Amino acid sequence: MTTSPTQAVSDATLTAVTATTPAATVDDTGIDAWELAASRRILANLRTLLDGQRTLDLINGQVEKSDSLLRGYAEQSNGRFTGTQVLLRITGIHVRQFMPTVRAMMDGAASPDPAVRGAALAMAFAAHPEHYAMAPGGRPGVIETMGGLPTRSFPAFVQPDQVPSFVSDLIDSSYDLSTVGAADLADGTMFSYVLQEYRDTANGMEVSLRIWYPAACPPAYVEEHAQHYAVEFRNGVRLATAALRDRN
Repeated sequence: MTTSPTQAVSDATLTAVTATTPAATVDDTGIDAWELAASRRILANLRTLLDGQRTLDLINGQVEKSDSLLRGYAEQSNGRFTGTQVLLRITGIHVRQFMPTVRAMMDGAASPDPAVRGAALAMAFAAHPEHYAMAPGGRPGVIETMGGLPTRSFPAFVQPDQVPSFVSDLIDSSYDLSTVGAADLADGTMFSYVLQEYRDTANGMEVSLRIWYPAACPPAYVEEHAQHYAVEFRNGVRLATAALRDRN
């Protein structure tokens, strides 16, 4: 098996490097941080250059492939789902301080006001590198990576009696806030459910994030989205905390 270039540069077991510049001396962890900063810069540049329809045109074939795969997995699963959970322990911000940022992103992304929509999309794109675009067509939706492919989904928060019992039965009353959601494809195929719960701690909050996919999906779907959640919410709380700091 040949190691790809991306696999090679991601394998920290191959070597150990220390770098000294006039400003700092860093090990591999520090070099990784520089690489991450560079990756964010190029991603921001490409998002600006390929904003909107140009991005949609580039990924259209992959989106259609993902649609087809998920429809097939849903059919093969016969109503069975498999899921995962991520537990986040966060310091420096409480639930009531965090949720306005979530609402601003979700509501603002569908706003007819270009300034409001642009601000919301800027936050959404910063929250995760695999947030490609909002779904076209007027219906609130998003294109993000699922199962390794850009996937067009239409998520919405719903009432507990609108999701299967395997979701609603896990609602934990010890949390201050519990929200449930469902997502379908463009043709109406329901393919995902979520349960997101929040509670304050003395110096921050704890968040439980669950997501389900059709049982026939490869394991990468749930494993990948667990990591997606961790990145998305870590960056989300940084966005919210920065907004609080800027207002003070």
